[in-house]
Amino acid sequence: MRLPLWVLLVCLAFLSQDSYAQFKKKKPKGNSYAKMTKKIEMQLLRNAQKNSQYVNYEQDIIDYSELLKIDSSNASYNFGMAMALYSNFEQPKSTFYFERALRHAKDTIGDAYFFLASGYHLAGNYDRAEKTYQIYYSLLIRKGSFLPKSEEFFLIADIKRRIEMCANGRILTQPSLERDSLINGGRNFYITNVGEGVNSKFDDYGAAFQGDDSMMYFTTRRPGTTGSHVDFDDKYYEDISCSNFSNHKWLTCEKLNRPVNSRKHEAIINVSRDGRRIYFYRSVDQGSFYYADLKPSGAWSKIKPLLDKQEVNTNAWETSFFGFATTVADNELFVVSDRDGGQGGRDIYVSKKKKDGTWGKLENLGPVINTKYDEDGPYITPDGNTMYFSSGGHNSMGGFDLFRSIRVDSVWAQPQNLGAPLNTPGDDVFITFLHNSNRACYSSSGYAKDSTRDMDIYMIDFCTSPNVGAIKGIAQGVSNATVTVTEKESDKEIGKYLVKDGKYIIILPLGKEYAFKFETDSIKPAITNMYVPVQCNPYDIYQEISFKKPGDTLRYTNAFFDIAKATLNAGDTSYGAYLKHVDKALLEDYSVAAVITRIKGTKDTLIETPKDTLHATIALVTDSIRHTTKTTITFKNILFDFNKAIIKDMYKPDLDTVVSYLVKTNPRDKIEVAGHTDSKGSDAYNMALSKRRANVVSVYFVNNGVGKKRMKVVGYGESMPVAPNENKDGSDNPEGRAMNRRTEIVIMNTDLGAVIDDYFEGKNVYVLKEINDLIDPDSPIERLTEKPAANVVNVKH
Repeated sequence: MRLPLWVLLVCLAFLSQDSYAQFKKKKPKGNSYAKMTKKIEMQLLRNAQKNSQYVNYEQDIIDYSELLKIDSSNASYNFGMAMALYSNFEQPKSTFYFERALRHAKDTIGDAYFFLASGYHLAGNYDRAEKTYQIYYSLLIRKGSFLPKSEEFFLIADIKRRIEMCANGRILTQPSLERDSLINGGRNFYITNVGEGVNSKFDDYGAAFQGDDSMMYFTTRRPGTTGSHVDFDDKYYEDISCSNFSNHKWLTCEKLNRPVNSRKHEAIINVSRDGRRIYFYRSVDQGSFYYADLKPSGAWSKIKPLLDKQEVNTNAWETSFFGFATTVADNELFVVSDRDGGQGGRDIYVSKKKKDGTWGKLENLGPVINTKYDEDGPYITPDGNTMYFSSGGHNSMGGFDLFRSIRVDSVWAQPQNLGAPLNTPGDDVFITFLHNSNRACYSSSGYAKDSTRDMDIYMIDFCTSPNVGAIKGIAQGVSNATVTVTEKESDKEIGKYLVKDGKYIIILPLGKEYAFKFETDSIKPAITNMYVPVQCNPYDIYQEISFKKPGDTLRYTNAFFDIAKATLNAGDTSYGAYLKHVDKALLEDYSVAAVITRIKGTKDTLIETPKDTLHATIALVTDSIRHTTKTTITFKNILFDFNKAIIKDMYKPDLDTVVSYLVKTNPRDKIEVAGHTDSKGSDAYNMALSKRRANVVSVYFVNNGVGKKRMKVVGYGESMPVAPNENKDGSDNPEGRAMNRRTEIVIMNTDLGAVIDDYFEGKNVYVLKEINDLIDPDSPIERLTEKPAANVVNVKH
């Protein structure tokens, strides 16, 4: 989303006045090394301020990163880093630094509350966003701002609207059968990025398709556009590009040559069914529609005005066109404009074709459709009576949301918000339905994986949702065996399936958890559990059993996704090779389950796999009053042989998952690694054994990048069982004991920023001793010594 003018004024006011003023009068102290460090620091600061002035945000981020390495608790450095990220359309990433700026500032940085709230909002954290918007709103009402009164009025209205959007977001992210029916008859759907061939880290949007859906035209604002001009919003001018669909993916796009693209803005509007004509917008004559035809040579013809000398191309307009849609009978033209006399902002208008073939005057669709905010991107279904469009008004949850309205007896009904997951806190716009496939397409800024908020193009695939699916299995090292499948919830046996000549097929209902029991003549039944996911559209799923000899590990490799599509229908024999080389982290519905087998006629010397899920489980308990979250990650499958403290290879994938969580998601949290045993053996021996088990897990973490100082390693012996070690009749319970031989990770995360904010805001939730008890002695946060007499609010600069 484009930054409002007042937002940029806030950035410049804070960075140019407050930040620099704090340091320009300071003199370096200490030895020559300290002086040199301060000199480098001052140079970085000057560079960062210069970059902000010349809108070089990426270099700004680099400079502030270096400054924060020198002084991580400096409020101005944190605020500068946050503003650089925010201005570079990486708003969710900026929240961490705004929080630190507020935490370490001697005075309250009032304006930072707006940016922090906006970051929360775009991250979909509606509760925290609303609370923070409320704080900023109260500061504005009490203290005012540096803006003129006329502009401050619009700022206050903007904040109130954002608070409304947060309330809408909480509602629209909840499940709703009524909203589910608003698009394509309520069928399930899934959303996928169209891929790197089309989307870039810059804005890409507004896809239009020729009749066979094999060619996509879209608008882009990436570097290298014709003319390479940058607009007032710090983005490149628009150009039109196209991409072909081949081998199940969109190929690398190519921009259209002149005369279609020029030094002006060009944005795709529509494509004829045969793909020989495109309709587009160009920013001349206050914005006009044009068309061009594709010659047999592959070049584009000279462009022509779509509606020469008609009202929709008049120079008298004070605005630009942003889109149009026509009904199947071509007797209506829907246009978006912000011309005078509308409801406010950009409105949707309709022009009806007259008998002589010309177009009549544009008529505003009125206050039912249009609001005082912007509307855009109308799409009319072939029957002409259903309109999908985007709006920043109505009950939007943030930016543009997608809406639907039905026309009955020439009257458009009240629009209904399509809700999550189609709508996000970002901009969601330009929805269109493909011609010959069960798909739709739209543009959104809300799903960027790198946390940036550039616009990308996404496909919506509608589901037929089959109830039953087939697992096509291959057994490596097994000629003949039996797999018995039982539904977990009902304990109903689904069937017994024979492995013959290393192959088997299992037919079962989808979307349920099952127990798989594997049996041969030489081993005892080996049981494990797995969930078979729901499918959007029917396809066979793949499973591979690998097993060498009795006593070894039996592995199930589950590729419960459309692996035939992923391998370009190369056949069953290609699946194993594909899974060996593909990056497993990128695969959805892929898992590996492992069971240790036991030889028939022998005593149990190895653990029996519990009937619980084989994957690590994560439980969260949040104390909203105390701002603490206790997270326990329990490895029910990171189990140990009797009297052993050795991690088996089969358990390491789950450990790697938690390593990723600790290193990437929560790199600062302190953790406790806790080992446990069953009841066999003396108390003293079990305490030592449990500590050894915790140690081997902690060593694994350290070797994979988790800092040693973050970990507290403890052993609890047999004192904390999760299952009975003995049955009610006093007999041994080997399955329960196996579950108790485990390791747990406890993550204690305390939001010190929230604690200190409460303290300084006078809520009296904490006393000073409690705060200092929470602050770790090694923390860069200084221990608090006294509470100021009153909050000092610095909103005016």
